[in-house]
Amino acid sequence: MSGHHENAERILHIGKYFPPHRGGMETVLRDTMNIQHRAGIKVSAIVHSSHRAWRSERDISEAGYPVHYAGRLATIFFAPLSLGFWWTLRSEMRRVRPDCIYVHMPNVSAFFLLLMRSSRAIPWVIYWHADVETSRQGAAMRLFHTVYRQFEKRLLKRAETIIVTSPPYLEHSNTLGPFKDRCQIEPIQLDICRIPESIRLKPQPARAKSEGLRILCVGRLTYYKDFLTAIRATAQLEDATTRIIGEGNERASLEQLVDTLRVADRVHLLGEVTEQDLWAQYQWCDVLCLPSIERTEAFGVVILEAAAFGKPSIVADTEGSGMSWVVEQVSPKGHRFVAGDEYSLVSILQSVQQTLAHEITT
Repeated sequence: MSGHHENAERILHIGKYFPPHRGGMETVLRDTMNIQHRAGIKVSAIVHSSHRAWRSERDISEAGYPVHYAGRLATIFFAPLSLGFWWTLRSEMRRVRPDCIYVHMPNVSAFFLLLMRSSRAIPWVIYWHADVETSRQGAAMRLFHTVYRQFEKRLLKRAETIIVTSPPYLEHSNTLGPFKDRCQIEPIQLDICRIPESIRLKPQPARAKSEGLRILCVGRLTYYKDFLTAIRATAQLEDATTRIIGEGNERASLEQLVDTLRVADRVHLLGEVTEQDLWAQYQWCDVLCLPSIERTEAFGVVILEAAAFGKPSIVADTEGSGMSWVVEQVSPKGHRFVAGDEYSLVSILQSVQQTLAHEITT
């Protein structure tokens, strides 16, 4: 990270979850802390427990810094509910005495900072992962967001710096509009050190003679990821195979579409996998497909992961998202297609498949 905050001796991170909990926010939190830790900064984090628990726990990450897991009672509107977060935060503020606090948003528990006098005397850096989108949510979620937004504004007003991960996201963010004077663009950094070079440079597994394009999708099985479009596109590509990694409430819909299109032999839902298994899938694939249709997909960390294995990405050109911008930066052979349009995606995949077939025969 750039800026004078990186030189602080002690940085306390306020996050939502921490790996092995799978998600873009979690990956960015860990990678940011790993990079800061290797730079000699004393980092620590407070996050929520991935499982339901009353008590908070403390653990040491693989990199060697402490992570505190506040007990989580439930999850409401995608927001973890943790009364223990307050006590853990207050305890850590006294023990660590941080020079700077990194607040990873969105995160309801971060609002506890507004109630602590000691925290208000310390510079806050808001790491803006994504706006909270409610366009497709019900009335209860929109009401919740109305209340949430008031606290969110107070948090942003007190922030010294707001880190935004791409120019397009800042340009289209209504939430950040009034605070642009304190926003700075800092693209996400992948901690390449956690992927051994021997794994990244390992050759792609051999393919069968009749095997076509290998497509990989990675992400939570939720509506805005739009893996339905990826499945429909695969059905129109002869011999193409798609593997989808992740779990979520859209799994039944995806399975039903696979059955309806009769592509169960070519579309495989692998569920949650270990990080080592994920690396193996990046080695296997020819391209990563990220068809997300909403700005909730703010950046696309998986694009960086695919690039680390030398694999291009095909992403939806979703207005206001940083996906297309990221592909331009790190994936020279990457492509963009019209968000939600399977025919646009099919056209690009056919072109990639033809290029691949030519490379194999020559």
